Order: sequence, then structure tokens, then C-alpha cells
Amino acid sequence: PAWERCFCYLAQSGLCKEPCIVDVGVDFSKTPLSEVSHCDKSRCDQDWYYDQFYCDELMGFDQAVCNAKIAGLESGDAEDGPIDSGNADDDREDFSMYGYPFSKDISVGFQLYPPMFLENEVIFNSTDGISNAQECAAKCEEENAHAGAWNPRWELCYCYLSQVGLCKEPCVVEEGVEFSKTSLSDLGYCKKSMCDGEWYYIEDYCVGAVDFDEAACDAKIAALHPKIDLSFYGYSYTMDSS
Repeated sequence: PAWERCFCYLAQSGLCKEPCIVDVGVDFSKTPLSEVSHCDKSRCDQDWYYDQFYCDELMGFDQAVCNAKIAGLESGDAEDGPIDSGNADDDREDFSMYGYPFSKDISVGFQLYPPMFLENEVIFNSTDGISNAQECAAKCEEENAHAGAWNPRWELCYCYLSQVGLCKEPCVVEEGVEFSKTSLSDLGYCKKSMCDGEWYYIEDYCVGAVDFDEAACDAKIAALHPKIDLSFYGYSYTMDSS
């Protein structure tokens, strides 16, 4: 909707997901969109469709940040399945020994509870003897948690006791890894960001640390909810194109 353009993809062969650029809109398909993996380059890569005005001025494209994200996604694209120890390209940390066979990079929509479910979240740090992702997973197993996450930036371990209420943060990007007893790709996006004034807004974090843009976030959430029903045209599967 930002550009008022309609894109039609005539063949399924070769389709992949943009790994770095965030835009608004909706995708629709005759086959599940979750089966499409991430591209090995961004459309703003110099070797692909780079356009200075769009990429640099409008999108603020950062090649170094994008390269790092793509490197993380190379293993994250396998998030629908458990760790494959026989796959040399699957270099995600293995948390299956703690009962968490599913894991992914938390920069792609990390798990979050709406405020009414916050009692199901338990947080640990170094004072609890937690200093890495493996120790975090062990602690979450001890808590009999459904899922968890380790954020090295803040050195915090999150344990999510129940699956009920969990959703994906739609706007704030963080770093680290999360793990779960069930597929993380099944989670839908939250209807608000953690930095929304009605949720967990903390000025030092939302303004100072992550530079939260409320208007941009509202636009993205509006595109995410609700999904548009295009089954009348033969497209049974839809998802937010951001």
C-alpha cells in the first residue's frame, strides 16, 4: 500500500523472502508461504536491485547489518524443524537436551506475552548464575517452561511458562536466540509492540536503546491485522509482506 503497486509472481520456482528490507502490505499464494525460504541477498544488495533513492534514502539500508542478518538466517530458515545434527549448514545451538528442539534468532519477531499474561514470564540474569544460552535453557527446563530466550545484549534469560498468550513482537528488533518445545513459526504477531504506551513502554529502552518509531510500528501492525481473505481468487494463503 505504501507504493500502491501490485506484484504478480507467475512461477513458484525461484521465489524467496527478502531478508532485510521491511515494507508494508500483504502476500498471497496458492501454496503455503511458510515454505518459502529467505533469499541469500537483499533486493538492495549492489548485485541485485539496488536503487539509491529507495535503498539509502527511504529504507536506510545498511549492508553490514544486512549481511549479519543473512548469516543468522542461513540457519534460522530451518526453524520449522528440530536441529538436524547431520546437516553441516544447520549451525544453530542445540537445546534439545533440555527438551527444546526448536530454536531461532530472536531478531525475527521474538516471543512476547501481552500484559495480561505477564505472570507466565520469569526472568533470570547473572545473579542467578545464568551467563549464556545453554544455561538459560537449563534454567527454563528447571522451571518446566514451554519456551525461553537468551538476550546477550542485556544478559537476560526469559522463561515462558505457558504457550497460552505468546505472540511475536511486531516492531522492536533485538539479538539473541530463543527456543521452544513447539515450532516457533506457528506464533502470530502481537497486536501491539512491547514499546506501545498501553503495554511495556519504558522510555530509556524504547526511545534511548531501540529508537522506537510509534507511527511506523502502527502502520506495520495495521498491515499485519487482520489478514485479508483472498481465497475467492484462488489464494488460500496470506501473510504480512514485511
